[in-house]
Amino acid sequence: MCFMGSNAHWAGVVAGALGRTEEAHSWLEQAVIVHRRIGARAWEAESHLELAALGPPGDHVERAVHLAAELGLSGVLARLPAPPGASSPDVTRGPDAELARDGELWRIRYKTASAHLRDSKGLVDLHTLLARPGRDVHVLELAGAGHAEHDTGTLLDATARAAYRRHLSELDHDLATARDDHDTGRAEQLEDERTALIDELRRATGLSGRPRSLGTSTTERARKTVTSRLREAIHRIEAVLPELGAHLDRSVITGARFRYQPTTHVSWRL
Repeated sequence: MCFMGSNAHWAGVVAGALGRTEEAHSWLEQAVIVHRRIGARAWEAESHLELAALGPPGDHVERAVHLAAELGLSGVLARLPAPPGASSPDVTRGPDAELARDGELWRIRYKTASAHLRDSKGLVDLHTLLARPGRDVHVLELAGAGHAEHDTGTLLDATARAAYRRHLSELDHDLATARDDHDTGRAEQLEDERTALIDELRRATGLSGRPRSLGTSTTERARKTVTSRLREAIHRIEAVLPELGAHLDRSVITGARFRYQPTTHVSWRL
């Protein structure tokens, strides 16, 4: 428990991500007590940080700043606002925003405010775009169909087609051997396997054997799917960090190719 934090800490993080603020406060306050009792001071700072993010920050910010500065936890310090009336620690606060995995969740931060969000495909898509600012990412790459240089692609590349043909040749050889040996059961099994393989090849190729195009309908379906899940992810961010959500809403361009094109400069930690 020491190196992974109290279970109460993670229960509080999950409750906060689900919007159950009162429950999150209760779990995280338990975590503070556990971490303090066993001397896990770095984790105590993390629990105070999560409590400060839930608001109101109060003494949690001051305690987290004290522990983080004493232990040299610059990552914690970068995510903390200075408590009212307290002197700010002499530390570089780093990038303006953050979107990074934190266990089963995503940590999202903008300036001094942070939150945790449940994992989603839209957040994974957003992370991919943020990692390539100003560069186009084809919708089929985001959809999981692999990168495509054009709006259409093929269902089988040359390597896959060659592998299928080798397998078909091996099946023909084995089938001929089974027939010569009068092994009826083996021959029937090989016939079924050969038929299934040929059917699969026919679905992926035209009558002439040329690769069949994925077609614009595939790209369009992928565009609608990825656009929907990206917008949903941005709306979730906007619900907890309105300023950052508005920035992303203005800066994410959708279409056959997606792009993060920031309208104002925001530096990211990913």
